[in-house]
Amino acid sequence: MALYVLHTLSAIQDGETINATARVNAQDYIGQLMKYETIITAQIFLRIFQVTSPVSKYLQTSGMDILTAHQMVAAAEAELKDMTRDFQSVKTAADKFVQ
Repeated sequence: MALYVLHTLSAIQDGETINATARVNAQDYIGQLMKYETIITAQIFLRIFQVTSPVSKYLQTSGMDILTAHQMVAAAEAELKDMTRDFQSVKTAADKFVQ
């Protein structure tokens, strides 16, 4: 997904028929997106959403079982706590994206 955004911004930046303001803005957006801190932050949010999205979807169902919901929330909480001790995998994923 991020590659599509970067590809599109690059096409805008290089497009000779695009007005100058849009081209400069595209160049600035590319610069911001390619900062290492932005990539690290995106990797962290990606991991958080991988854990919380299934719980969120289940909590929005009409036939939700309260016991199952409680178990899912507790499991998500434990997984998020474990994640706080595993920054190395976030850094590895960010480094791989940069390459």
